[in-house]
Amino acid sequence: MSIDTLSREFPWPESKPLTQGDIHGFGINRALYDLIPKKDNPVFVEVGVWLGSNLIHLLEARPEVQVIAVDHWKGSPEHKTRGGWKKRLPHLWENFCVNVWRHKGSIIPVKLGAEDAFPILAQHEIQADCVYIDGAHDYDSVARDCRLSLETFPNAVITGDDYPHEPLKKAVHDVAEEFGLKVKNLGRLWWYEGRN
Repeated sequence: MSIDTLSREFPWPESKPLTQGDIHGFGINRALYDLIPKKDNPVFVEVGVWLGSNLIHLLEARPEVQVIAVDHWKGSPEHKTRGGWKKRLPHLWENFCVNVWRHKGSIIPVKLGAEDAFPILAQHEIQADCVYIDGAHDYDSVARDCRLSLETFPNAVITGDDYPHEPLKKAVHDVAEEFGLKVKNLGRLWWYEGRN
């Protein structure tokens, strides 16, 4: 099992969807690029991909990175209550595909939530170098995604977005305490330190 077998299990559509695309996103903190190890084809797992804006910026800066994009492309609870986000939900998957189509050779789209995707990544013996958490922002989801990342990828840098926002910040710190780790941040970007 490997990246190749994972890509066969989660293929791209045969042709580019006919939607216009929608590049809505908040950008990426370029400090993230330095958290991804400098080596041939580092494996980067993003949890909560939305429309792919982060991945476009990442792959333009670090084209050697192999991305595993984990998202069910149904939106999170917070997306279902805000008009600007809610209107995007019916075509998230298609617009993601259109947005990142030129990078599809570097991205494996795993169309599942992290709780379902991570056991499959483990089954395929994926060794992530960096996991970026940007899925649902409620306490339970953030804590679950952090725990899953730490347990599934013991050698990876675990990082994420939206650090100043509660209850995300509390969940990140509570999980750090459970695992005996420290939390560092630079603006919205956070990461764990103190792993072996």
